[in-house]
Amino acid sequence: MARRVAPAAAEAVQRRDRGRWRRGAPGGGPGEVERRGGVTTAGEDSSGASATGPENSVAGPPRPRRTGSPVADNGPATQPTACGGLAVIIDAHYHLVEDGFFHDAWWEGIGRTYQGIMRAGGSELPGQPLEIGKGVAAASVYDPGGARMLADMEAAGIDGTVFLALDYGLRTGESAVPVIEQNRRVADVARANPGRVIPLFTIDPRRDGALDAFRQAVEDWGMKGLKLHCSAGFFPHDEVCHPLYAYCQERGLPVLLHTGNQPSPMKARYTMPEHVDDVAADYGDLTIVCAHLAFAWHPQLLSLAAVKPNIYMDFSGWQPSFSRHPEELLAILRRIVDEIGAHRVLWGSDGPYLNVLMPVAEWRRNFERAARARGFSEAELGQLMGDAAAAVYGAARPA
Repeated sequence: MARRVAPAAAEAVQRRDRGRWRRGAPGGGPGEVERRGGVTTAGEDSSGASATGPENSVAGPPRPRRTGSPVADNGPATQPTACGGLAVIIDAHYHLVEDGFFHDAWWEGIGRTYQGIMRAGGSELPGQPLEIGKGVAAASVYDPGGARMLADMEAAGIDGTVFLALDYGLRTGESAVPVIEQNRRVADVARANPGRVIPLFTIDPRRDGALDAFRQAVEDWGMKGLKLHCSAGFFPHDEVCHPLYAYCQERGLPVLLHTGNQPSPMKARYTMPEHVDDVAADYGDLTIVCAHLAFAWHPQLLSLAAVKPNIYMDFSGWQPSFSRHPEELLAILRRIVDEIGAHRVLWGSDGPYLNVLMPVAEWRRNFERAARARGFSEAELGQLMGDAAAAVYGAARPA
């Protein structure tokens, strides 16, 4: 019978179960993924408390402190480090989440997802999904002012982070904090951290004045690209999106599109890779990044990217799958890199949503270790971990 835990103890259960979720293949090799729980890791004392950064963060591999800037127009390029020869590390996908950013319908869906995850591990989260979403889940992701994101960067040795909000309001109901204000806060974090935070603007293109708002964000706030979350109820090839694409193509700005599944009440059918094909065909000079490898639809995404060289992809959000079956993600990436090149594939975390399962520093360390054991070259790993994102989002790479 599934054991029941009180909501107040849910985060402790998740931390405990992370050890089981991170089991790798015995005997080392590419399947070996680091376990926590009774093991002292870098940056952690014997009690299990983190010696650097917030709770659940783990120090990244030893590396010199950064003095430069990964963003081209905000400072000099970073220098190569002793960390496996990788010159620049960029998290290509991280969200700003603050109180009031989402309607209750979103948190209810998150609560249902958390319940499903716990049941799969043999546990039970009692209570209503909304209670769980706004209580347990929200507490693990709220990040006023991006402080958690900056701490994750420090702990993981990350030089730059692509930072963005989300606009679900026309699907879920409007949030207490309007989406324009959410974007403004993203820009404020970037302005306070020049050369480290790469801000993207997000908006539902069906909103009145979407193009004007985006143009102002780029020209006055310094936004570096556009994020569209089509699961809110529109297809990426819908006519309402085209003015935004045209502006991005004219300005040389990338577009990040969510592809793949999502919790309720969002609808995944709008995010299937096939709907990106028209956009890639109509805007041949537009760089399109499909987030999350489209998850289970990655074969379809690869088939499109193989003949549309302006389609890129990030593999953020794969931590749960990687923690259980690391070899599966490595095999997927091996095929993708072999067919389209590592320069079109970007590592990212999708933080802070998955940090409670695998902190960003662990995700970076575990992936790099497994990829090297799997035979990825240092040149390929360099592209995946930062060089590709630097090229897409206008960040400087070492000469």
